[in-house]
Amino acid sequence: MRINTGRRWRAAVRTRSRRVLTAVAAVVVALAGAGVPASPALAAEAPYTHAIFTNPLGDTAAKDKIFTRLLELINGAETGSTIRLATYTMYSLNIPNALVAAKQRGVNVQVIADSDTLVNTASVDVLTNGLGTDTAKASFFMTCPPNRGCIADAGDWSIMHNKFSLFTRTLGVDNVVVQTSVNLTGAGWRDAGMGWNDALEVAGNKALFDSLAGYFGDLKAKRVDNNYYDTRDPLQASTAKVFYYPRAGASLTGDPSEDTVMTILNNTECFGNTSVGTSGDHRTVIRVTMTELALSYIADKLVALDAAGCYVLVNLRYDPSNAGQGTALAKLLKKTTNAYNGVIVRYYCVSDPIWIHSKNFSIEGKYYGRGDRKIVWTGSLNWKGGSLRGSDEVMLQLEDPTVHAAYAQQYSAAAAAATHKPANTDDAKPTC
Repeated sequence: MRINTGRRWRAAVRTRSRRVLTAVAAVVVALAGAGVPASPALAAEAPYTHAIFTNPLGDTAAKDKIFTRLLELINGAETGSTIRLATYTMYSLNIPNALVAAKQRGVNVQVIADSDTLVNTASVDVLTNGLGTDTAKASFFMTCPPNRGCIADAGDWSIMHNKFSLFTRTLGVDNVVVQTSVNLTGAGWRDAGMGWNDALEVAGNKALFDSLAGYFGDLKAKRVDNNYYDTRDPLQASTAKVFYYPRAGASLTGDPSEDTVMTILNNTECFGNTSVGTSGDHRTVIRVTMTELALSYIADKLVALDAAGCYVLVNLRYDPSNAGQGTALAKLLKKTTNAYNGVIVRYYCVSDPIWIHSKNFSIEGKYYGRGDRKIVWTGSLNWKGGSLRGSDEVMLQLEDPTVHAAYAQQYSAAAAAATHKPANTDDAKPTC
């Protein structure tokens, strides 16, 4: 793939410079009006639609990249604006401290976490004391009830697993969404800096922003709805689409007819492209980077798509104690009888020092009858019954070639570093 050169490179630099200068100017004006001096930290890039990734193989800056961006957006939130943040857990203190500082300069700050975060007393104390706990006020910190999500209450597996942030205005831009896979724990944690994680920043999409803000309000209300997927219908918002969970089904680990991922895969075709996909024959490419794949019917479908001619690439984290993950992985490792041999699988074991914590996949090819498409799905949703049927989750879809290219590159990096790169065999047995 050719990088911007010559005229295109200079245009890209000018565009990027304008974003930075616009952001700096907007925040300097806002802070000057509030009597707050400007500082070098204000030279953060204005929000725009792009992907951000952690690199667990890199230095501290590479491991902290998503946290760094979140801090830039929090610090750039303007007086009178609102920050809404939903997270499963929060260990580190940098983001809680930044959120409290934002409130102190006149930003409305609202934070919702799963009850599991209550064991993190240092961060909880910062948020409780700094934001208060009265949800009737403009700023607050709250947790969902114990042993359930804020909306989901389907069993012991029910949690509030979301990981998104909403900024009404930050760094000079309105309606900024950040959907990520990362827990707010820190660079030394495998669900954060020591894992492969992603974040998708979407700027200026008001319909998407408003839908997620409405969902945040429903989380705040804590009303049980174990089929929330049908209560707040999936919303198409320009090139983005958002899906909310839990989604009811006939059983925890069955009923593929009530699984969004299966609907997507069922509408993916392997041929019919002219410019994207594999080199030469333009077969559709499917890339998966997933923390947990424990639904065997999804594994079966990926194998079937590979047999039909798609080029299927899967990165996983594998827990040998999880029977569902073992069954799904064994299916993916099987050698097939067609010309394409089988799904290409790379995986990390839970005992490895780094692992995968992303929950994303992409299609480069024919989808819903139209070829040459490039689409990414990401969010907090793992491919397991507890996520699909019993937890508060979001999956965000975006059709954008630049974002897709970034996710494809990240897929390759995670695959190259994987500790297990098995060949497809007739008697495949996952090992750690």
